Amino acid sequence: MTQSTLPMLQRTGSKIGRSLCSLGHHYSPDMNIIEYVWDQLNHLIHAWDPLPHNRDEMWKALQEEWNNFLKEALDKLYKSMPHHIAALKEAQGYHTKY
Repeated sequence: MTQSTLPMLQRTGSKIGRSLCSLGHHYSPDMNIIEYVWDQLNHLIHAWDPLPHNRDEMWKALQEEWNNFLKEALDKLYKSMPHHIAALKEAQGYHTKY
């Protein structure tokens, strides 16, 4: 979780935001679903043939894959957050299976 995300979560008063803030482990990669999105985009880009060879080609590839990224995939990641929180609580802030 980034420092800029934490205040936003605290202000929203959402159940997820309160749970994350109560953990005391605000910067755990287990709590940052964008890492999973970047990982998926990385896999999608590496499947390109040919691979992007420069910054402009990479930018174009990222934009194309992002635009094709399914909303359902993002929704699934968001809906998985309660499980991430429970696992992090159980692990007392240490690494989880996520």
